[in-house]
Amino acid sequence: STAAEQADSLPQESRQVRAHRSSASRPVAHVLRRRLKTDVTCEIVLRQKMNPPGGAALPPEPACVPVGRRGPVYEFSPSLPKAFVASMGGVRQLGGKIVTFVGGNASAEKSVPTVFIPASATVVADGPARGVQRLSAAATGTKKVLVARMRSTTHGQEPTPTINDLKERVFGMGISPVAVNFKSQSAACSENELIIEPGACVSGNTAPGCAEISDGVMNLDLDMDLSPGVDPSAVEYAAVVKLNALGLRDAATADYVMFLFPPGISPWIAYAYINGWSSFYSDTWGGSVSAHMHEVGHNFGLAHSGEFDEEYGDQSSYMGYSYLSIGWPAMCYHGGQHRSLGWYSTHTTEIAASDFVSGQNELVDLFAFTDVQALSAGDPVIIKLDVASPRGYALYLQYNKAEDHNSGVVESANLITVVQDALNTPAYQQSWKVASLGEGDDYNDNQRVKV
Repeated sequence: STAAEQADSLPQESRQVRAHRSSASRPVAHVLRRRLKTDVTCEIVLRQKMNPPGGAALPPEPACVPVGRRGPVYEFSPSLPKAFVASMGGVRQLGGKIVTFVGGNASAEKSVPTVFIPASATVVADGPARGVQRLSAAATGTKKVLVARMRSTTHGQEPTPTINDLKERVFGMGISPVAVNFKSQSAACSENELIIEPGACVSGNTAPGCAEISDGVMNLDLDMDLSPGVDPSAVEYAAVVKLNALGLRDAATADYVMFLFPPGISPWIAYAYINGWSSFYSDTWGGSVSAHMHEVGHNFGLAHSGEFDEEYGDQSSYMGYSYLSIGWPAMCYHGGQHRSLGWYSTHTTEIAASDFVSGQNELVDLFAFTDVQALSAGDPVIIKLDVASPRGYALYLQYNKAEDHNSGVVESANLITVVQDALNTPAYQQSWKVASLGEGDDYNDNQRVKV
């Protein structure tokens, strides 16, 4: 293995053995597997995939990375024991968990690294579950983003969007800048709490990949066939290893990396690692502002926003459906997500259930979040309403005025959206829009909301 691969591998002894692996989808093949002298320890990360429009919502998938490093992802085989997942409170609570597989072993197979969990293995978690969002630190301040076009040096496949296309659509740069782009929406929706800059090497960095970056975008050349049907996990692994070999996988170059697949490889629109640094896009979806805001939203720790029984159904938030459109729609997130991201903190009013007196009303003004720059300190654009336990959630109210950076919001325009989201500590928890209220409308969930 190369030095780059060795640096990312899980602890292992140097002795090598031959083994067989069979699969229903491919014939038995000889692979080289390194067995561990000691136990496998890794950090669990959650990967969230999005199906094409009309497809079923997918649950987050746990995977394994070397502790404390931006290493390639190891898959689990078989999947994590159900009893262990249940003991941690479910899959959504596993993100960031340090886990040791006593009696497990890791494979150095070149296509997709794997942690094997035999039936005799014991799973030991390091400390209590901490599958919570690390939001405000991730989604505030200046963040550098690198966009990598994965292309084949041996077969010529590459993504449809060009380097200039991506400069225009991600950063609003290039020959014909797109007005509504990932950089502009991140700044506008956060009232400049989050500033996106193109990824670039710091001064003095002589890494071989630095010269490949042009205004935050680069071609990432892979020595492999990128034809439709190739395993996307194998492509992801090759891309992360190559990025490391080029000296570009450090946070100083880019806090986040967007990877674009060539056509026909990914069966999903896109996917991202929750609280992670990477997101992956199926060809032309890599130019979609809503896909960017959705997937990097997962990197920030946001979960999906649904309506009725559709997990992506809330079309007032970027964490609902994504759209294969260039420069559209101009919209943001819902009130609970804005609060979790650390945005509008001085314009959020929180009302506890204990603040209410039975039979009495409380009148609260609610302003449009798009008008926040014209408001006085303390004027609320988000109201968090504690509906009291045992429900385990709060209601978040936001006036969804359709103007400026929210002018293209797909639904609930100029209405007050009412969303069920996390009660206190933000968690990777599905949120649900339960009402869109106009003048004279009301919604009752233990506490009555009337406009």
